[in-house]
Amino acid sequence: MVTLNDRRARVLVVEDILPLRRATVRALIEAGFDVIEAADAATTLHLARSERPDLILLDIGLPDMDGLEVCQRLKNTPETADILVALVSSTHTDTLRQAQGLKIGADTYIARPISNAELIARVEALWRIKQTEDQLRATNAQLKAALAERADEPAAVGEADHVVLALEAVDHPVGAEFVERHPGIAPADRHHRQPGRPAGRHVVLVVPHHHRGRGIAAGAR
Repeated sequence: MVTLNDRRARVLVVEDILPLRRATVRALIEAGFDVIEAADAATTLHLARSERPDLILLDIGLPDMDGLEVCQRLKNTPETADILVALVSSTHTDTLRQAQGLKIGADTYIARPISNAELIARVEALWRIKQTEDQLRATNAQLKAALAERADEPAAVGEADHVVLALEAVDHPVGAEFVERHPGIAPADRHHRQPGRPAGRHVVLVVPHHHRGRGIAAGAR
């Protein structure tokens, strides 16, 4: 339940109160997570870069730096920006403080006290989001690489190639880039969003005529 491609989700627990940190770490380990821990901001920033956790449970009241600033630094640093951050606090639980945290890039806000069952459920939900984002990032990278390979090819997209743009893919930057490079795509090649399917979710399928069977599917939320 907490694995992706046989890899356990890695969670960094940041809490300066030792008993609380130990209790949180124990609950996560029992739920099947790979857990590392930190008690201050300096260690958190170092571990985020060196260990690349999937998720960070970040206490706001750290001794050496406000947790909001730590979160902002993580989100503003390219190598750690993709790590999901859940701000955790038992004192700063007002809506204004939560709004500040979300505005600077936190992915969610967890107010203590919280039961272990709810904490695990919240972390598992974040992990599912992280898996989806990683998969979308990987498929979009594949599609961009395929487009780069074809950028210098003189053949226009038309009857020679089979191109399907599904679920309004042209609204996605990658899909839009493909269409811009290949103006020969006819309106018939563009499939509109099906009724009942949510807007904003896109799929691109590109199958060049000389690479049948090697189509690349890419999705983005």
